[in-house]
Amino acid sequence: MMAGRKLDKVFIATASDLLPGGERVRHNTPTWPMIEYFRRRVGKLVVLELSQPRKGMLFRPQLSLYKNGELARRIRMHPLLTKPFVIPEDRIGPRTFKRLKARDLFAFYWAFARYPGKYDLFVGLEALLAGLGGIFYKLGLFGSAAYYISDWSPWRYENKLLNDMF
Repeated sequence: MMAGRKLDKVFIATASDLLPGGERVRHNTPTWPMIEYFRRRVGKLVVLELSQPRKGMLFRPQLSLYKNGELARRIRMHPLLTKPFVIPEDRIGPRTFKRLKARDLFAFYWAFARYPGKYDLFVGLEALLAGLGGIFYKLGLFGSAAYYISDWSPWRYENKLLNDMF
């Protein structure tokens, strides 16, 4: 918790590897430990998950609402809204795509429109999302805004020694 203040409403915008059914792949994302931490400690948790273009993964932004620790609702952005942002499979790779930045901006506003209101804390993974959180903080919609970045994963490399050093 933040310097003695009780948190009741938290909004997280993050990246996740999502399977076509919406299940979260746990191997390389900070999303699931943040959800596990906050969902038990706050009354309302909203989580926007933005998947990266990878073969076999869900490409559409996913929004989850947790109330009093339980998943109350999960929705995905309509395919027609994400169609302009799709990356062709032959171009998928580890790089920055401008159209995904546009998708992330659009998805952030879509998510906030679905669950508007004032939040005690915003956690944004990735600079663009954190920047939006800062703007909403200045507007008085977020009590605090945090930029969270983590590349750590216990299974990042096939080589155990490299994983241990990482």
